[in-house]
Amino acid sequence: MGTYMNYNNMTKDDFDRILYARIKEENLESIVNIPGVYEIVSKHFGSDRLRNEEITQSIVKIPGVYEIVSKHFNNDILEMWEYEQYIKVKDIVEKNWFVESRIPTNLSVIKITK
Repeated sequence: MGTYMNYNNMTKDDFDRILYARIKEENLESIVNIPGVYEIVSKHFGSDRLRNEEITQSIVKIPGVYEIVSKHFNNDILEMWEYEQYIKVKDIVEKNWFVESRIPTNLSVIKITK
C-alpha cells in the first residue's frame, strides 16, 4: 500500500514560492504560449509590442494569467512541495539517528555509599 501526501498542509505562500521559482526557469515566450495566456496578455498590452525584457513574473500579475499559469504548473508545484517535505522528514530522521547513536548504551549503574 502506498503512502499519500497530504497537500492540505501546503500554504498559499508555499504554492506561490514554488510557482514563481518554476516560472523563473521559463522564458517569456514559453509563458505566453501557455494556452489562454497570449489572449489575456495581448489584450492587456493592446497594440504595444511585448518586449523580451519583460519579466515573466510581471506577466503573471496580469489579471487572469496567474490562474492559468498556476493550473499549468500545478503538478510541478505539487511534486516540488512533496520533495521539500521528504527532505524535511529525512533531515529530522537523520538528526535523530545521529543524536541517538551518540547516546551510550552500555552505561553501568554505580552505587555510591558513604
